[in-house]
Amino acid sequence: QAESASITVSLPTRSPGTRYRHYAPNARVVLVGGTSHPQESIDSSAYLGLNTPQFSVTTAVRYRDSTEMMQRLFHDFRELDKAGISTFFVEVPEHGPYREALLDRVTRASQAEK
Repeated sequence: QAESASITVSLPTRSPGTRYRHYAPNARVVLVGGTSHPQESIDSSAYLGLNTPQFSVTTAVRYRDSTEMMQRLFHDFRELDKAGISTFFVEVPEHGPYREALLDRVTRASQAEK
């Protein structure tokens, strides 16, 4: 009768925030701001930010402040994904209490594997 052997492999523990893959939109996410604006014309695009977009988009989502943007950004990503929007142009506030957190979220979303 054959004996079975078991092997235990110990993998390094990943840091909180890197353990699980977080939601990333299906749409392409492009960070815009200041004087950087999209150079191409896109049929199905959305702007998400605090200001009025200075370029043409299909849909614009404007937030009152960085607190509202922090709370609603990924909800709006999901809704715009459902609507079939192909590109999200996101303008992160230049200042404010959540600037770094928003920049991190948008950067991760823009680099997510599709």
